[in-house]
Amino acid sequence: MLSPDITEFVIAYLTPSLTNVSTLMPPNPPLPYYVVKRITGTQDWVSDYPVVSIHAFDSTDALAAQAARAMHALMNPWVLTPKVSVLVSGVECSIDSLEIQEAPAWQDYGDKNLERYCARYKITTRVNLAA
Repeated sequence: MLSPDITEFVIAYLTPSLTNVSTLMPPNPPLPYYVVKRITGTQDWVSDYPVVSIHAFDSTDALAAQAARAMHALMNPWVLTPKVSVLVSGVECSIDSLEIQEAPAWQDYGDKNLERYCARYKITTRVNLAA
């Protein structure tokens, strides 16, 4: 059994606390809006070792920074308590570890109506084989 899709996993983890979390950016997103992307990493038959970027968007710099801080406040506890289970495609999954590779920082999005902050996390996930 393969590890869960990391973007689906992170979205499942964030969605109970944040609205508008996806892997795709729609043309006119409701704000704040969050985009989760796998940007690199390796995988084996039990675990996945990706680096994930999470982009927080809003209409002003202050609102985008606030949205990014709210997201980061949810991701940060995983550093100390990684064994929180999340249901992904009907399978209980948890992470083995999380390393913050980049705290939320402003990045130009090239759209005068949207401001963006991006954070990067190295996450090790595993299918809960005991479930």
